[in-house]
Amino acid sequence: MEEVTRRVDVDWLETIRMSPGFVESYVVRRGDEDLVFYTTFLDESFREKGDERSAEWFGQRLMDLDTEVGDIWHGPVVAHAGQH
Repeated sequence: MEEVTRRVDVDWLETIRMSPGFVESYVVRRGDEDLVFYTTFLDESFREKGDERSAEWFGQRLMDLDTEVGDIWHGPVVAHAGQH
């Protein structure tokens, strides 16, 4: 898990941040073996391109590790709070 987290932090976040329409992304560690990704784009078309970019990155950068992609959910943001 440590190596997956390192690669996500060092490389994936920068990759997804450079995607058109990117707004924000959070990676949350859930338990010992799960990471949950929350990523927001300006609209559905940008989200689809971000999904493609992410799938390509995961396929290329995590194939040598014992990882799998779980369920992928999509939906509009209906409420948000933050300091910014």
